[in-house]
Amino acid sequence: MQSRTLHQALCILVGTALVALLCFFRPAALEKLDLAEYDWYMLRHATDTTSSSVLVVDIDEDSLKKYGQWPWSRRHIANILRVISDNGALAVALDFALFEADRTSPKNILRSLRRGGCPEADLDGVPEALMDHDLLLAKAGLNSPAVMGMRLGDYPPVTDPPRGVRIRLIGENIKENPPQFPTYPSMLRPLPVLQDIIPEGFLNGRRDADGLVRRTFSLAESGGIIYPGLTLRTLLRALNANIISMRRTMFGLRACVGGRFFYISEDGTIPIPFHRQLGTRRTVSAGKILDGTYAPGQFRDKIVFIGSSADRGMGQYPTPLDDHTPRMEAHASLLDGILSGEIRNILSNRHPCQFLLILLTGIVSGVGVLRLRPLMAPVLPLLLVIGCHVGAEVCYAKGMWISPLWASLSCIVNALLPILLRTAFSEHDRMRIRRMFGQYVSPAVVSRIIDQGTEGLDGEQRNITVLFTDLRGFTTISEMLTPQQVVSLLNRYFTPMTELVRNNGGTLDKYIGDALMAFWNAPLETEQHTLLAVETALQMQKTLEGMNSELRRDFGVSLNMGVGIHVGMAAVGNIGSQNLTSYTAVGDTVNIASRLEGLCREYNASIIVSDAVMQTCAGRAKGTYLDSVRVKGRNAGIGVWSITDLAPFRPAVIGTPAAARA
Repeated sequence: MQSRTLHQALCILVGTALVALLCFFRPAALEKLDLAEYDWYMLRHATDTTSSSVLVVDIDEDSLKKYGQWPWSRRHIANILRVISDNGALAVALDFALFEADRTSPKNILRSLRRGGCPEADLDGVPEALMDHDLLLAKAGLNSPAVMGMRLGDYPPVTDPPRGVRIRLIGENIKENPPQFPTYPSMLRPLPVLQDIIPEGFLNGRRDADGLVRRTFSLAESGGIIYPGLTLRTLLRALNANIISMRRTMFGLRACVGGRFFYISEDGTIPIPFHRQLGTRRTVSAGKILDGTYAPGQFRDKIVFIGSSADRGMGQYPTPLDDHTPRMEAHASLLDGILSGEIRNILSNRHPCQFLLILLTGIVSGVGVLRLRPLMAPVLPLLLVIGCHVGAEVCYAKGMWISPLWASLSCIVNALLPILLRTAFSEHDRMRIRRMFGQYVSPAVVSRIIDQGTEGLDGEQRNITVLFTDLRGFTTISEMLTPQQVVSLLNRYFTPMTELVRNNGGTLDKYIGDALMAFWNAPLETEQHTLLAVETALQMQKTLEGMNSELRRDFGVSLNMGVGIHVGMAAVGNIGSQNLTSYTAVGDTVNIASRLEGLCREYNASIIVSDAVMQTCAGRAKGTYLDSVRVKGRNAGIGVWSITDLAPFRPAVIGTPAAARA
């Protein structure tokens, strides 16, 4: 008992350690499940509307139809930027990158014409100030709180990197172990005419294991300089700040920008607090700004993101909301969450709190399952899993996401492993019973004893087919052999006969000297059990014919066997003394089968069956009618037949015990 208790304790510790490793390394399948749970909580707590602090200017389908497909002339972008800035916007973020010169600029068109074979081409009357649309955008950006996009990656080195942001680390713990933000070898910056005029924030996104975007990179490093993402750069511009203060608390990195506090993950990402539906944010069509039909005061003291919901080439993400969420919506939702305090702190999967929860829930689940009754054991892990999810709900409402998956998995694993161990102990006990009884009863009976104990074996009336065999003249044969030879001969004979009975779904009842008794349809129900018994008898005779040549060689004798078969009702169950019982069948059916076997010598037949057997076989059994005989104990005669062959039939299917079916 102490050994089993120790094994169970070790089993719980192993289960806890296994879940802790899964939490640490996060296999892809579990990672996706964890993300799906996060989506459910996020959308459950998401609001239907957004604040009025952040607006979106959408280059929508109507705008593209009116002013042409993307890319637009930089003159249009400069006009939009100028209008928004003149109407008092705090910051304007261009949610796209401008890496190439505007081909619609007059000077670029003129250059193309001259290179294309028109050296005399000229654009008389076009003011010099309008010749370069990129320069128009630069001038508009110089006089506006604009921010534009760049990209970090493996690009050719830049000689003049943009200005980063200043990170102020507060506290000795973060100074000794500063956060390791993503590092990129280089960057791709906008046109030189726009550089250092319009501040830049990187556009790199972060996709989770399932390909969806839930978090965005907000801080990254390149060339030893820390750069902000477009969202944070826009916030810094709106607040006229250039410093991000960071402090490491027991729950992660807590950042502060202009009095706004929020958590940033160690990998530089911030979760996006999406709203339940897209399009709930106040949105202004870019076309209305260009044609002057906008409301002039709607941009005052607002932070504006300019992007497109129509052109996927301008940047769209697959998110929990939609497969093609405009990137500007993600940036706007993130900034809106920072301003409103809706950013959740996602507790790292490697945080000590995760492993503490895994340990506690695992121990409670494992010990509880072992202590509770079998019917109540599954209830405890279920309650613990529910408790983990309720706790996650409370924590999320308070501003922190602690995944309930790993603690729940610990509950389940540490409930299953002890049960499996207990099952292994039970299987050990089963094997012990098999070793004790397997050599005396059939495997089916052993299995029933294991599954049901002694229940169901006390006795029942069943319709069974009984088969008796006996060797003719074996007394004379045994006198010719030594005792060792007799035993060896019987073992040689009984081995294949027993296998035939068991292989054909029969239950071997007993050996009676040189006789054998078997029956079908008990303890397990067997289809076509009478046909199977007749088939077994024919196979026995054929097998004995093949054995006789070997028996003559080894023992100098040949064996001749008679078989009797009858079908009818009989009592089956455990019968015997208080200390020794055997699963057997008794009754008139057994007696008749034994008498039929005895008639084989009288009628010089190998297999004799009753009328009941022939009727049950429904014409499949082929043989000769012998006689109507009176059997001891019966007044009426019984028709007896000599069987010589059996028509092919579908093999029987061994079913379940009658008690189980009931």
